[in-house]
Amino acid sequence: MKIRDLFILSSGIVVIVLLVLFNIYTKNYFQSNNKIINYFNQLKQQELSLNYELEKTNIYLYRNLDAIPKIEREIYSILNEIETRGHLKTQHSDIWKDFIVYKKLIKQKIELAYKLETLEIPIKNSSIYLAELLENIPDSNIKERYKNLVLKIVSNIFLAKTSFDKSFISDLNKKRVLLERFKFNSKKMKNLMK
Repeated sequence: MKIRDLFILSSGIVVIVLLVLFNIYTKNYFQSNNKIINYFNQLKQQELSLNYELEKTNIYLYRNLDAIPKIEREIYSILNEIETRGHLKTQHSDIWKDFIVYKKLIKQKIELAYKLETLEIPIKNSSIYLAELLENIPDSNIKERYKNLVLKIVSNIFLAKTSFDKSFISDLNKKRVLLERFKFNSKKMKNLMK
């Protein structure tokens, strides 16, 4: 009877140890899953913030130029956390493959955001400058030619902004050279053309 009791006691202890180990494993597994889900939610939020900043770049004349780099740092920090935890790679290999694709796509999106910003800022600054040139057109015999050229430049800037066609930008450079050929007697216009 002692052996049987010892066997039952040992079996009970083994079962309890296995249950405790299983509990610890499942707890860790679900905590890791919850962290990954939280990271994905943070990524989603940061990507929405990036989209919002891109819209602001397109719409507003001036905006905070530090916003996109800050969002970029946040996104890369989250991506790094997901990678270093390893849970996604070891426990969810199919999602890991999608994550690698997403990581490449978000990197491309951020690069495009910087390209857009690089194009938008000079176009907006040119728009302001040209509006000022139009306001200060001197009274002279070249007024109509000058005004027509400036209006063509302004329209090319807005077409370049909305169409993203590079041909408008190269055409702008040609018109800029023509604009620089105009000579004015007015001190105000000379200062404006510098």
